[in-house]
Amino acid sequence: MKRLLGALVLTAVVLIPSLLFLGRYAIEGTGIAPVGSDTPQHVWRSSVVADLGLDALPAYDGGAHALHTNADRPGLPLVTAALTAVTGASARDLVYVLPAVIAVAIAMAAAALAGSLPGVPEWGAAIAGLVTGASVHVALAANGYLDQLLVEPLVLAAGAAALTAAAGRPGRALSATCLVAAFLVHWQFAMLFAGLLVVLALVCLPASVASRQGSLVDTPSGRIATAAGAGAGLGLLALLVGAAGTPQLPTEFARGRSGDRGQAPLYRLPATVLAAGAGVVSLLAPGNTPVRRRAGWLLAAWALLPAGAALLYAAGLAVPVQRMLSFALAIPLLGGLGAIAAVRWLRARAGPLAGTVAAVLLVAALLGWLSVGWDVWRSRRPWSDGRRLAEVHTLSRYLADASSPAVIVVDSPATDIRSTAEFGTISVLRRVRAELPPSQALRTTVYLGDPDRLAVRRPTFRPDVPGFDDLSRETWFVVQPLLDRDPVVVILRSHFVGFGEALHEHPGWSSNGWMAVVQGPPAPTVQPTSPARPAAGALAAWWAASLAVVTLAGAGWSGRFGAGSLSLRMGAAPAVGLASLVVAGLVAERLGIRMGGTGGVIVVLVVMVVGAAAAVTRPLRADDPRLRYGPEPGEGSPTEGGAGG
Repeated sequence: MKRLLGALVLTAVVLIPSLLFLGRYAIEGTGIAPVGSDTPQHVWRSSVVADLGLDALPAYDGGAHALHTNADRPGLPLVTAALTAVTGASARDLVYVLPAVIAVAIAMAAAALAGSLPGVPEWGAAIAGLVTGASVHVALAANGYLDQLLVEPLVLAAGAAALTAAAGRPGRALSATCLVAAFLVHWQFAMLFAGLLVVLALVCLPASVASRQGSLVDTPSGRIATAAGAGAGLGLLALLVGAAGTPQLPTEFARGRSGDRGQAPLYRLPATVLAAGAGVVSLLAPGNTPVRRRAGWLLAAWALLPAGAALLYAAGLAVPVQRMLSFALAIPLLGGLGAIAAVRWLRARAGPLAGTVAAVLLVAALLGWLSVGWDVWRSRRPWSDGRRLAEVHTLSRYLADASSPAVIVVDSPATDIRSTAEFGTISVLRRVRAELPPSQALRTTVYLGDPDRLAVRRPTFRPDVPGFDDLSRETWFVVQPLLDRDPVVVILRSHFVGFGEALHEHPGWSSNGWMAVVQGPPAPTVQPTSPARPAAGALAAWWAASLAVVTLAGAGWSGRFGAGSLSLRMGAAPAVGLASLVVAGLVAERLGIRMGGTGGVIVVLVVMVVGAAAAVTRPLRADDPRLRYGPEPGEGSPTEGGAGG
């Protein structure tokens, strides 16, 4: 019976987040394209790496956000390339299912962290995982911010492993590896989380010094610090040596003005903050074990990141508060732990009946939370509506057939100042590149300004429009080398002010009503058509195959270097698998093995086989009691003493 219950719990943690994130693509009225305005950027980057290799992704050090390739974030393209190699799906296909796969990794890593804490039963760990993986935080991170979404299970697994290492159990190597991968995926968030681990090490330092019986490195503070230091150091080294581009600080546009502060009501902050507060109290209350207190300090600091960002924003700094909110997975995780503690407290003090009532209320709250997550995810916009998607798709086919470099001249209204879309350059370039073959995507760019100025090989300047000249100059620098290669030059009605007047003034241009060809083959006369949304069966197959790949890639490594019961170590397997694919993918690319082809399949198999071989060398059995919580208080462990540590 216990095994059946465990199987049902595991099934729920896997299927519920998956159904939530895949479900929107099985219903009508949610659009054809995948969710998120930034998603096409990840599609074309991943396609380039899969087809042409990591070094084909060009670095761009300028300030024009539309031209950024994020070459300093190779992790997501490496994972996507590996999955395209194994599943046969394209990068564009996979972005439909990646949120579901990563949400499962988040849910299972959160469950593994919760389950490693004394006093959290198996059902409680499952609830903590569900409320985290199916949270509004994950839904809004999945809304185009796929680099951030991918880094979240990695830092969760790194934090969980660091906490188990602090208790004198295995975990330092696993924590450091997940941090290395996190730096390769999104180094800014990885550095932020490494800082949280350093803060935790400092909080634990007084008690560690007072109770140590050997080297400081073997105390809780020392173990956390070495995991964080090794992960951050090796992660930065891997980024500097292995990435196609050097780390770039966010541009002023990328930092944003927190214009998405309207997202705050979606989080139901009064209720979630109250539940998270209960979780902090349950972990930091006097008399708790050091294991729980350390988790409380880490999760509380993580949960407070949005508050710190809000204070900086209020002080006049350009800080993306909404991104900090979606990154703060500690908030739903603490909420789940608080609810679990409340049920157990009532059962212990008011009897089984009160405990049953509390459990019913907990299930109702969980269903409500899942409903909120679904509503938020279902209401996110696709990257293009049907008409625009059809036009971009048809334009991309035209450019691919032309087999020449391409320049899209953009001149959006002056109201599209930098606070929205950099005069329209971002939206058009990302969406067109996402529909192009990778080699053509690299030869397609934008020019901001007047096509007549482009024809005489000059940039367009408008000193009276703030920000226009700087951006126009940068697009000109990128366009200039293409002019000697007879590029196709087009304008789009949706991204060019005075489209009709321009056609009237240039009767030699070829037009079909929604686009005009300034230079190149005649405009396509076919009716614009959108690509079909993948069928539900195909989505299910890609999801299952992708989840199997990342889980099997991490199972052996998690089993060998993780801590806790076998179920807890396997809970971290998808997150560890993602980390393994990132690190192994970077090494393979540097050895000349392309991750998007047969080489990628071989790399995935090697990661799985070597991980499995490492797992069989584990010195302790999965049922050894020391693997669940380590030495309990009172057993004389030198690493478990002290109220703070």
